[in-house]
Amino acid sequence: MVNKKGYIKTVEAVIAVIMIIIISFTLIPQHVERQPDPPVSLQGAMKFINEKIEFNESLRSGIVTEEYGIETSITPIIIQNKPWNYDFTCAVCQSTGTCIIDTPLKANVYVSDIFIASSKMTQNPKIVRIWFWESLSGADPAEYRDKLGCFDKCWSSINKCYQK
Repeated sequence: MVNKKGYIKTVEAVIAVIMIIIISFTLIPQHVERQPDPPVSLQGAMKFINEKIEFNESLRSGIVTEEYGIETSITPIIIQNKPWNYDFTCAVCQSTGTCIIDTPLKANVYVSDIFIASSKMTQNPKIVRIWFWESLSGADPAEYRDKLGCFDKCWSSINKCYQK
């Protein structure tokens, strides 16, 4: 019975060490995996597309006045200026919570937003959000012939390289 106090003190010390370990593991932040930055070519394209939409007054007024099908007016700008091996989708939304789109699960998805607050006539803020991801199907080089600036003679030699 004399050593009973020693056992109790030992148990108290063990409990204190366990509590300190538990508290320190809950307070120390866990390692969060950093999301990759968009490739440089995509960053430049996203910035350019945003500026094209932002400074086009007819698009701005169509976005703010909720013109039906305004996404179809935005789409050609995106197609002309996006990197050739990326797919995209876009939406015009009232708030960030309503801008949800299905995107591929097996690809890195990069988002570009523009906040359009008003046009010359009305003030009705909207968010234009564009999602980009690397093309999963593999790009068809014939589809981008004009982008590459090739003529028919050099195109046939490039096409042979893609077929190998």
